Amino acid sequence: MSKYRNMTNSSCSWLSSVDANHESNGAAKLNGGSDVKKKKKKHKDHHHHHHSYEEEKNFNDQDYSIRLNPKEKTRLSHLIHTEVDANGGASVLHVYSDEIAVLREEKLQKFVKLFFREVFAEKSEGVPKNVMGIVHNAAAYLPELVKYFEVNHPNLTVKVSSLYKKSDLETLKMEEFSQRVQSSYSHGTYRSGPLLQFSLVGTVQEESGGYFPEFLDLLEQCLFLKETMPWGSFSALNLSERNKSNDGPILWVRPGEQVVPTAESKSPYKKRRYVN
Repeated sequence: MSKYRNMTNSSCSWLSSVDANHESNGAAKLNGGSDVKKKKKKHKDHHHHHHSYEEEKNFNDQDYSIRLNPKEKTRLSHLIHTEVDANGGASVLHVYSDEIAVLREEKLQKFVKLFFREVFAEKSEGVPKNVMGIVHNAAAYLPELVKYFEVNHPNLTVKVSSLYKKSDLETLKMEEFSQRVQSSYSHGTYRSGPLLQFSLVGTVQEESGGYFPEFLDLLEQCLFLKETMPWGSFSALNLSERNKSNDGPILWVRPGEQVVPTAESKSPYKKRRYVN
């Protein structure tokens, strides 16, 4: 984000220098043509340097490249950026929170609806135009979720599977699971079993979880989340109450098994032997 802002400031200063050069050229015409040529050459060199800088940024910074490709340059659509995959040709829509932060609430609500109309649009029936829509940093205001439930609901019963064998399940309190995560956390992941999904809108039968209205309120502070909840305006359901939902939301945590070597590890649970 800061890189983009720095780039924008340098572009503005470059535009100012162009205006200054044109003013100087106007004065130089009164003094002779040779000064004009020198000014034009200097301006050309500066222009070439600016394009080289843009190419370098475009090559090194993916977000910078995506920001240069707005869907349209009119109304609110210029805040939606399209990325087309070079291999498969699939398109992904991107929105950046710093760009929409200037919108007033009424405009933001219109923009959210516009964004989801584009995300869910279809080329033909059943054939989507885009594979994904990403709103960068939209959830930055949320607390760390494991810590949140440890502090606010430490006695919540959750199910955890083994990191080494998925069929091995264990029942823990949320506080215990959080302690396991904290004790083994390093470099963006942790060496402990994944937390299986639990419901945030109430439980039926043997489900884990509960009804957490204060956490749902926290989620709905983000308009993008609010509109796409099972009771939101984009839902096909007509729910009068959030705890009537059978479609979540749910919460689950995985450690990123692909970066935790488990090939030589053994399950901590002993195998039971059955004798006929």
